[in-house]
Amino acid sequence: AAVVLDAGHGGEDGGAVGLSGTPEKDVNLAVTLRARDLCRLMGVPVTLTRDADRSLGQGRTLREIKTSDLEARARLCRETEGAVLISVHQNYYPDRASRGPQVFYRADSAAGALLAARLQGRIERFCGTGGRHPMPLPNENYLLANAGRPAVVAECGFLSNPEEERLLLSPDYQDKLAFAVAAEALECVTVGLETGR
Repeated sequence: AAVVLDAGHGGEDGGAVGLSGTPEKDVNLAVTLRARDLCRLMGVPVTLTRDADRSLGQGRTLREIKTSDLEARARLCRETEGAVLISVHQNYYPDRASRGPQVFYRADSAAGALLAARLQGRIERFCGTGGRHPMPLPNENYLLANAGRPAVVAECGFLSNPEEERLLLSPDYQDKLAFAVAAEALECVTVGLETGR
């Protein structure tokens, strides 16, 4: 078993932009690199979709690049034997009061639902947050639908919430998020995802 860690967005695609002007892609990468380092310390086989500020996509327009990028991420996951995918993102909502991490999974994936529930719980314990629950996403979410493996999108918090944005930009908080991801990665490779099927 192996874990694919995906730092969402990158390169031309910055993702959401925080209130302070920080692009989501930078926070995603910082958390993912920290999680990778922890996984390596624990002997967890880990593959990154990106380890720098770049896109995996090609094309003339941003839309073409983003489509190609998602295809490349999903293909990497399918080609990694026995993998689970954890895609790291940050949320944004016009209502600045919205806060808290939320992990999403493919609606028809029992293994994805279990992975999401476990990761949600770890993030809440390690980061002292709560109030949200793992949620299924419609199966048209490209990455979750095409990863071919148990997969989740971990929205670590809201860049649109001033307090939470400060936390998400803090190296100490990024370490806590990374520890939650790495702890789940360790469980995935040592215990697996028993879905009862």
